[in-house]
Amino acid sequence: MRIEETNSETIVHCGSEVDLSSVVGQKEILLQALQIKKPICLEATEISTIDTAGIQLFLNFILAASKTNITCYWKNPASKVMELSELLGVDQVLALKHTGSD
Repeated sequence: MRIEETNSETIVHCGSEVDLSSVVGQKEILLQALQIKKPICLEATEISTIDTAGIQLFLNFILAASKTNITCYWKNPASKVMELSELLGVDQVLALKHTGSD
């Protein structure tokens, strides 16, 4: 996971794995993205491995962004993200129904 800052937004490139083994470090990156105080794009195309810890990480992040009035949206979320969030019943909270694409 890495951050890219543009003039108008912060892009979080989620990488290929968002799971229990990686969420501690990824949480710090997401907190850094919040501190930039620009709209945040979660670029999640490359995610091939995600578990409930990864979904919980994104859920907490999106709720934190909402509390600080920072717009947060998904760009091309991988099917694994969408499937697991639907299975867990949090797809609407994660706003996966409203995604951007190229």
